Amino acid sequence: MTIVLFLDADWQPLRVEPWTRAITDLFLGKVEVIEYSRDRKIKGATRELPMPAVVRVLRRFRRDRQAIRFSRVNVYARDGFTCQYCGERMDTEDLTFDHVVPRSAGGRTTWENIVACCVPCNHAKANRTPEQASMRLRRRPSKPRCLPVVTVRMDRRHVPEEWRPYWNVALDSETWVGDIHPVQALRAYRHKMGIGAKLVVIGMVPNGFSIADPDDGGMLDVVGFDTAAPSVIADFATRTWSAG
Repeated sequence: MTIVLFLDADWQPLRVEPWTRAITDLFLGKVEVIEYSRDRKIKGATRELPMPAVVRVLRRFRRDRQAIRFSRVNVYARDGFTCQYCGERMDTEDLTFDHVVPRSAGGRTTWENIVACCVPCNHAKANRTPEQASMRLRRRPSKPRCLPVVTVRMDRRHVPEEWRPYWNVALDSETWVGDIHPVQALRAYRHKMGIGAKLVVIGMVPNGFSIADPDDGGMLDVVGFDTAAPSVIADFATRTWSAG
């Protein structure tokens, strides 16, 4: 599938999409073509048309309005991969969700009622509040304003020639290039090499996209790069993990 680089209204890389999306947006007046492919054409019934390589979105939008995605790994990142009851740092696969107020008591699955928890503490607390179980919650959970991020950068050697004048920052959406999704490629590599290889995906700003699988303990998806990010990534990289 041929893909097209989308720039925002300020000429910054925004995302990549299949060429069919670019053509659709072009006819709807949402984008303008900045660069055409040098070696690819769109074959019609009677003629060939140039294939867009880079397009620019004509309408401005505010990225900071996008909410931080609620996900298992983002909760773990917010809580520093630490059980919020016993305080022990754990491998991702040894952590689970805990509803501070149990669902049976009306507790909801939200940022304000979910904490990272080790399995033993989860079993000990059971279907009770921390007070009822005589367990101290290290801190009250809340929705984070930012999280440590992971952005995947493309090696410039693999960037199409038409993209290079505009490829100067990391993308912050579900962005990948090639014939196979990075999640599939990582799993194939693990199987072939017999090792628990990991993937870290860093997003520049909060959004609803990620190329990581939130249910895979060997993939880390973090958002909002701050001073805590390097230690979170280093801990994830050195933590023992098996692809099972």
